[in-house]
Amino acid sequence: MSAAAPAEEIARRFDFGAPLRDVHAHGPGLINDTFLVTLDSTPLRQAILQRINSKVFPQPQHIMQNLRTLLDHAQRTAAQTSQPDTRLQIPGLYRTHDGRDFVR
Repeated sequence: MSAAAPAEEIARRFDFGAPLRDVHAHGPGLINDTFLVTLDSTPLRQAILQRINSKVFPQPQHIMQNLRTLLDHAQRTAAQTSQPDTRLQIPGLYRTHDGRDFVR
């Protein structure tokens, strides 16, 4: 079984707002495994799925908690900024069908 097969199973647990078309490895990673998720939507959309190396990061849920805190702060700050060019832009997170930010 290829690495993308389990990644596709994991990707299906997220709510991307469109059906999955394809999931495949996206370049070599030094620490984590990265997959490109292509959605069956018009226009065609893509997302990144990353498997965090739990040998390097034994508590990956803490990484996701920190990222969620950063994203929430960036959204609050952006709402107060009237000049879009000065806003910090951070990729968003998709939630799972049960409302979480990650799958373990």
